[in-house]
Amino acid sequence: MIEDLEDVGEWSEFPVYLDEHRELLSSEAWVTSPDGDRRKVKRKETDLRDVSSSWKLATSRRWLVFEPDGLVPGFRLEVRARVRELPY
Repeated sequence: MIEDLEDVGEWSEFPVYLDEHRELLSSEAWVTSPDGDRRKVKRKETDLRDVSSSWKLATSRRWLVFEPDGLVPGFRLEVRARVRELPY
């Protein structure tokens, strides 16, 4: 539940961690308003972001990011992501 404006900033991006040992099986997200209106959050083409730092040349670590539009206090964000953890 988004309770105040500070929460809006904290939840405006919802990351799901992936790497070569964590495979995304499915993902969906919704925003629900206080009056019960529920709308699906669309994923963007650029929602998979690199997690690597400046000192690494390459990494398989990625963030799958949901960016719900129009979050305001009183709204609820729901994210469902199924990830399969593979053996090292």
